[in-house]
Amino acid sequence: MSDIVKIKMPESNRKIDLEFQKEKIYAEITADRDFFESLLKFGLSEIDIKNNIIKIQDYYDESKICQNCKGIGHCSLGNKFFKRTPVLNNGVLDFVYEYCDLYAFKEKENSLIISADYNPSYNEKSWTDIDVSSIRNPLVLALTNKILTNNGDDFYFIEAPSHQGGTFITSVFFKTYILKYNLTGIYLDAFLRISELNDLIFSNKNKFNELFNRYINVDVLVLNKISSCYFSDFIRDNILFPLINERIRTHKITIVISEISLDNFIKLMVTKSSASGVRAQQIKSLFVNNYSFYNIGSNIKIY
Repeated sequence: MSDIVKIKMPESNRKIDLEFQKEKIYAEITADRDFFESLLKFGLSEIDIKNNIIKIQDYYDESKICQNCKGIGHCSLGNKFFKRTPVLNNGVLDFVYEYCDLYAFKEKENSLIISADYNPSYNEKSWTDIDVSSIRNPLVLALTNKILTNNGDDFYFIEAPSHQGGTFITSVFFKTYILKYNLTGIYLDAFLRISELNDLIFSNKNKFNELFNRYINVDVLVLNKISSCYFSDFIRDNILFPLINERIRTHKITIVISEISLDNFIKLMVTKSSASGVRAQQIKSLFVNNYSFYNIGSNIKIY
């Protein structure tokens, strides 16, 4: 077997090849006008770009990956979740790092949405995904006005029979509104959470106080499917009444969603106790005197 002869490329040829590759990269970058002009806006001159072309190629490739982002769960950069901004230090290219917009938005969302008892896929929806029918129109207009101006109603009682869009509409509003105005929010399945409070008040009073105060003080509270709850005298008088009353007193935005009318909902709170009817009527008065009423399921009475 003959010996393999290794031919060493002259140093001058390697330099020519490197310069050729740099020119090729530079041509690719200048052909992408949006990217090239963004470099100029960051204060880089054409000379700066040429002198730092290898670093810029890496930055360019990364930018292209981020332009085609498929979401937080599918980061093609190895879950780095950052973006970088080019800066010049005495002619040498450097970068300032910060969280990417999507990750920063998700962090903001996580900090403001304290809890959300609804389908997580609803968080991917926007207000434009709402299907507006004639019966939904008054509610959608009211919530749209709230989003756009932060004016209007603070208290909403929505009669929404099952599968009529009550959860979907209010959950999309909930996320859109609190993120726009940097408010804290809790969206509750009332059946689960009121039952949870009832259990805690006997088993763990400190935890009960923590949760109950959180529900009272959060900026935006949604009580979904409240008509599914079981209301004993104790739950009505020690959980529902003080919660509704205190949020009215402090002007905290509250949305209550019921599958039945207010009149029928109030009937659920009347027990065998002789005083139950009085307390139930007090709760009804809180709603009638302070809440705006919307019905997205039928044309029955709106208060």
